[in-house]
Amino acid sequence: MILFKCGNMIMLSGFILGNIGCELWKGAVTMKVNRVAIVLVVLVIAIIIAVYFVSRGENGDGKETGSVESSTLAIPGPDEFDPEQRHFPREFFDDSQYQVGEYVVDWNGNPVYTPHAVNGEPFGEFEPREEMDCSLPGVVNAQQQYVHGRFMLVSEHDGPTNFDHLVPTGYAHSAVGAAVAASNTATMATTYYDQLAFEYWRDHIHTPDAAERVELGAKTAGPHHAPLPGMNGFKIETCSSNIVVAHLAYKNVGSESWIVFRLPMRWANGMWEVIGDDLDGERTEQPTIYSLDGWVKVNAQ
Repeated sequence: MILFKCGNMIMLSGFILGNIGCELWKGAVTMKVNRVAIVLVVLVIAIIIAVYFVSRGENGDGKETGSVESSTLAIPGPDEFDPEQRHFPREFFDDSQYQVGEYVVDWNGNPVYTPHAVNGEPFGEFEPREEMDCSLPGVVNAQQQYVHGRFMLVSEHDGPTNFDHLVPTGYAHSAVGAAVAASNTATMATTYYDQLAFEYWRDHIHTPDAAERVELGAKTAGPHHAPLPGMNGFKIETCSSNIVVAHLAYKNVGSESWIVFRLPMRWANGMWEVIGDDLDGERTEQPTIYSLDGWVKVNAQ
């Protein structure tokens, strides 16, 4: 999968990563992760490289959140974890623009809000559902919030509304709730090795390599690369009382195209969790699309 073209190419876990900025990332990813993580790592790194060239020159329930200062070249250990830290100095990325109570924009020009509560805040009016709701609107209104040094989507009616220590929970028992939970798993967990990612892998990701990832523990004190923006749209492949298979579309920076990932989700203990076997892993990366016609669009506000 070539995200950026350049004269020199390198291989990253079986995928081609273009752009001369690749040299900045040699050796940055050496740990074995499952296919979902590998694909998302490629996407995140591509976005970071693009951003580098473009931009270089209390949570209501009282629970803690986590993260700490880190950089891509010298990452502090997890013992330096600070649950109240807001900003995370990282090589080639400065997040000081994300000020509490203010809006900025992500790489694609979508608004990002930094909430007063360190865990994030509700947006809109949550609609709890006892029975599974597979219906889909044409547009989902959501707020993209900057928490823990990464982006989190909070939909207008489908959550998240709460936290299990560091992990956002309280999603609606609906297809939209499953898709939002899938996107947040992708942007908040799969490409990181800090405490928040560890808690996701331990409790809410059930794939062939999850046990190995959990055994690694928390390897970094906080997020060590720039954040991945939330999804721009989604489709639902399968929807039943407890299983939803969602296709998530993420816009390529500077291009009218979207990278698509497929994530199976399971409703268990009041939470949407990522599941999958080896075949699901092989199907994670889907063909690039060039229009969101026919997709449920996410309207970031």
